[in-house]
Amino acid sequence: MNYRGRWVGCLIAMFQSGAWIFKYAMDGLPVDLFVILLLGVSCLLGYELGKQFDKAKFLAERDELTGMYNRRHVHQVFPRLKSEMDRKHKKLAVLIIDMNDFKLINDTQGHDAGDKVLKAFARLLLTCKREEDIAARWGGDEFLLLCPDVGENEVHHTLSRIKTKLNELVISQGNIEISVGSAIYPDDAQQMKELVQRADWRMYQYKNKENRGERGVKRGR
Repeated sequence: MNYRGRWVGCLIAMFQSGAWIFKYAMDGLPVDLFVILLLGVSCLLGYELGKQFDKAKFLAERDELTGMYNRRHVHQVFPRLKSEMDRKHKKLAVLIIDMNDFKLINDTQGHDAGDKVLKAFARLLLTCKREEDIAARWGGDEFLLLCPDVGENEVHHTLSRIKTKLNELVISQGNIEISVGSAIYPDDAQQMKELVQRADWRMYQYKNKENRGERGVKRGR
């Protein structure tokens, strides 16, 4: 550092191995200038820590590949949605969505192609959901929709929107076909784990049937 034409020292801030390292050498630096430098370094440190916090928060509640919410976030928001539905005497739908024959894409076209299919379907699902719905990647090739104020009859409207978008979707990896199972709170179960198990069971019941020729949405109920 140069102060009024005279070298007064140096201050080095390095971000290394996940931590800030400061090195300095001072020689007659005025106190007020030194304070300004410290404030500047503090602002820089605060900015970097803020970025690290935002990244950690994103990874904690989002799926890294698709950018959708993850399983952890769904479990965090479910109690709030459940209480809200109880106050309003409304229902809450849980939809488990599984991509049929996804393993075949990975095996024949490679995992990069599989990732592209997952991201394409994630974008599709986000365009189909309502603003108040929670869409998440549940794991692997399974996705989840958490739909407040939706009962058995309204589930059909959600599936219709998904099917319409699927029929419009064109990707080089081929057609996407899905199977869906649903469960309704409080009719089918009271807790998130049981609702997911019920929806998952219904989805696989339908998925394992032999009428797999139709493209689009197959639903178990």
